[in-house]
Amino acid sequence: MKGLEPSPNATSSWQILQDSLKKFAVGDLEGSLAHWADDGVVKLIGVLPGEPDTYQGKEQLRAWLKDLSAIHFEIQEELIEVEGDMLTVGALNWSDQTRQLGVAPLKGTEVYVVKNDKITSMTWTITAESLAKLQAALPRS
Repeated sequence: MKGLEPSPNATSSWQILQDSLKKFAVGDLEGSLAHWADDGVVKLIGVLPGEPDTYQGKEQLRAWLKDLSAIHFEIQEELIEVEGDMLTVGALNWSDQTRQLGVAPLKGTEVYVVKNDKITSMTWTITAESLAKLQAALPRS
């Protein structure tokens, strides 16, 4: 984390995010989802054509978490910066597909907004290097 000691709000926001991820990692999807606002939004920048890039609201987020769980999705995050309600996080992720293609882990940056102790949004952006590696590994049609 950049700067001096994190503010109590930043520490609380990071703990909320970490708790959500820990619950996801052990298969407690409802426990993970409980940390999200009812109108929470996930935006994925750099997904492949034909893949959904936005999930909004608890029902879509629940379906997204179920889909991730089904492909044995794993994530490792490192807090980079906190600015107000925003957490910028470096992320490595693995899934069945990226393992099979030999491109795991994919690298990205995530920006979370946490307000009133709930995650209100997350934007994930794949790095150019990981996107190129993924695209090169996919079969050409």
